[in-house]
Amino acid sequence: MRTPILENDQVKVWKTVIHKSKKLPFHRHDSFRIAIPLTDACLRYVYEGKNETKLNVWKKGQAYWLEPNPKGEMHGYINESENDIEVIVVELKSKSLLK
Repeated sequence: MRTPILENDQVKVWKTVIHKSKKLPFHRHDSFRIAIPLTDACLRYVYEGKNETKLNVWKKGQAYWLEPNPKGEMHGYINESENDIEVIVVELKSKSLLK
């Protein structure tokens, strides 16, 4: 579940809740993002059309830099934590913010 928090010309901010043992559908990100988990998180990335997965273990209150997805890549997440995961995501809309 994604809840919008703030959006302007520079950023888009939302809160995502991923329920225990729940898989998010395949999607992609074309922009740089910062993820700030509000709970400890164990997320398994699953890539569309590949047998490859990647486990990400995030600590509550830390900030994580996320690169845009490679062209054509789609991924989903599986919550492998013991509880629901809550995370704030800040997506940068403009590459000029990175200068």
